[in-house]
Amino acid sequence: MVRKLDPATGEVATAAGTGLGRGGVGGNGIPAADATFGEVCSAVVDPHGNLVVVDTSGGTVEVVAATTGTFYQQHMTAGDIYGVGNSFAIQLTGGLSVDRHGNLAITNGGNNTIVVMAEANGTFYGQNMTAGGVYPVAGDGRSGYSGDGGPALGAKLDDPSGVTADSAGNLVFADSENNRVRVVANKTGTFYGKKMTEGFIYTVAGNGTAGYAGDGGPDPGGGRQDRHVLWAGHDCRGHLHGGR
Repeated sequence: MVRKLDPATGEVATAAGTGLGRGGVGGNGIPAADATFGEVCSAVVDPHGNLVVVDTSGGTVEVVAATTGTFYQQHMTAGDIYGVGNSFAIQLTGGLSVDRHGNLAITNGGNNTIVVMAEANGTFYGQNMTAGGVYPVAGDGRSGYSGDGGPALGAKLDDPSGVTADSAGNLVFADSENNRVRVVANKTGTFYGKKMTEGFIYTVAGNGTAGYAGDGGPDPGGGRQDRHVLWAGHDCRGHLHGGR
């Protein structure tokens, strides 16, 4: 199930799910409280206030509508849950983020790719996208480490997990088994001390060696050395954070 914390009262309440854990059943047009999940690994609130959840056991993305309206090309009723983007075929990690345009970005660890479900028509991460479409934006599906400084779709990833969209719209993700934090540039410019090209991929932290070192020094040269980098995020000032 998915639970929420009220910051004002400190009370915890269930936002979705029965807790029965029947594995990947989810729901489509039923009250969120009646839905079942197998393994919820990520949850975010989108710009419309809807709760978006990744259920890796069912390979689905589920949305709990905050209000009645049309979201992700579906009509939704407030309080009900809906499956969207089933073609994601999520395997394993399923990190989830919503960028500033309302697009959903998901790490597909089992397939070593990152995919985006477009909320609007436009060019994102170097690709022309149509609202409701699902597009790979990084990874060629094979595990490994390659591609820095080139098109993200030609890069090799190894179990990408946590992902976030930074204030510039770039996708920042944890390339877990490679012990690195990498960026897919949404536009051409200088980010994290590097010149980047729209749609290309770059390593911004970690040297691929498991361990801990590098505080106060540059990344990725002799920098972060995690056992496994599991998440990446940014604060309100645009500073990048990672963890395991």
